Amino acid sequence: RGEADLRELTLDPASFKPLIAHYGSTLLHSHALDTTTKAWLQPIIQAFPDARLQISMGTDPGAPALIGVSSSQSALTRWFLRWPTDPAVHVVLDDLRQASLSVPESAAARKIPVQWPASDGLQLHGFVSVPPGSETANLPLVVKVHGGPWTLTDPDYSASTQFLVNRGYAVFEPNFRGSTGLGRHYLLAAKGDFGHGRVQQDIVEGTRWLLANGIGDRQRVAIIGASFGGYAALLGVTHEPELFKLAIAAVPPSDFAWTLRWAVEFQVLELETTVPFEQTLRTLDLDVNDAPAMARLSAGSPLSQADQLSRPVVLFAGGQDQRVAIRSVTHYAARLLELGKDVDLYIERRAGHEPDGAVPREAWLYLLEHSLQRELGGKAPEAPGTAIAEYLQRHQRIARGRLLP
Repeated sequence: RGEADLRELTLDPASFKPLIAHYGSTLLHSHALDTTTKAWLQPIIQAFPDARLQISMGTDPGAPALIGVSSSQSALTRWFLRWPTDPAVHVVLDDLRQASLSVPESAAARKIPVQWPASDGLQLHGFVSVPPGSETANLPLVVKVHGGPWTLTDPDYSASTQFLVNRGYAVFEPNFRGSTGLGRHYLLAAKGDFGHGRVQQDIVEGTRWLLANGIGDRQRVAIIGASFGGYAALLGVTHEPELFKLAIAAVPPSDFAWTLRWAVEFQVLELETTVPFEQTLRTLDLDVNDAPAMARLSAGSPLSQADQLSRPVVLFAGGQDQRVAIRSVTHYAARLLELGKDVDLYIERRAGHEPDGAVPREAWLYLLEHSLQRELGGKAPEAPGTAIAEYLQRHQRIARGRLLP
C-alpha cells in the first residue's frame, strides 16, 4: 500500500531467501513473497487476524516452523509450532503464570488505525483506542504523544494505553510527520519544524478531526507524553488552551532548541549510534549552528511562552536523565512558579529518562489517573498504597503552584 516501512523478514534458513515480509507501522500485516509460502501462510493469518506474527522456519524439510503471536490487546506472546504437512498450529509454550495475570483480550481495547488529512494535504496516521462497548462521543479524550520525535507509535500492545482505556478514557496516539516507519517522505516532511509549527499542528488537527468524527468529548481533552511527547503536551496547553484542558509531561525539554544544542555539545547521544548526532540532525533539517532557525524554534517553546499558559500542568523529571537535562525541567517549573501558574512538579533524584522499578512506574500511573480525574472528571482512582503515597510525597517539589518545603 506504500504507507509503511518493512519491519522484519522471515528467511529461508538454508538459502537466506526472504520468504515473508512483516509490517507494523499502521496495520500488523505479514505478506508472503512467493506462491508456495503464500499458501502455507494463509491458514495462519486466518487463525490469527490482526496479529503480529514472528515466524522462524525449520532448518530441515520436515521440521516445524516456530510462530510467535501477539497483538495490541495482549501483553503476552503465544508460541506455536506448525509442521509442513499439518495446517493446524500447536501450542508449544504458554506461560500460565503470566497468562493468569494478564487482562483477557476480550476486555482490552484494540488499537484502531486512523488517517486524517493535514491542512497542507499530507495524509497522516495514528491510532485510537476506546473502552469496548462505550459511547465514544461522551468519553474524555487523552492525546498521548510519542517521544523521539524520530520514532513511532505502532499497533503493538501498550500497557499505559490499556491502563487509560480501562479507566474510561479514549486514547489518541498520533504519528505526526517526522515519525519513523512510514517512509522517507513522511520522516522528512517535518522539515525541522518541531516548535509551535507544522508538527504540532498535525497533533492539533488530528485531535480536532477525531472530535469532529464522534470520538471524545471536546470539553474534556488532555494531552500527555514523555520526552518529546511531554514537550508537545506543553506546547498543546500553551498554544491551544481551548482544546487541551491539562498537560502531563514526563522528562520534557521545555525548549527543544536548547536541548538539541546541549545534546550536541555534551555528546549525550553519541554512544547510541555510529553517526554523530549533529550530522543526523542536519539530515533531518535541524542545524544547531543555524542561529536564526534555533531562535525560531525557541520563540514558540513552552519556556519562552510560559506567561501564556492558562491550564494546569503536571511535570515529572529524573535527576540522572542523560537525554533531557534536569535543569530544562526545573527552570521551566521555576518560571511557572514565578508567574503564579498551576503546576505540579515531581523530581526523583536517582531516576534517569524513564521510571525504573515497580513503585516509580505505579506512582506514575497513579499520577496520570489522579490528574486526569481532577481536571476531566474521569473515574476516581483508588487510594494509593503506602509505598506509592510515600513515593509521591517524597518526590513532589511543587503542588498546584506552591513550592513545598
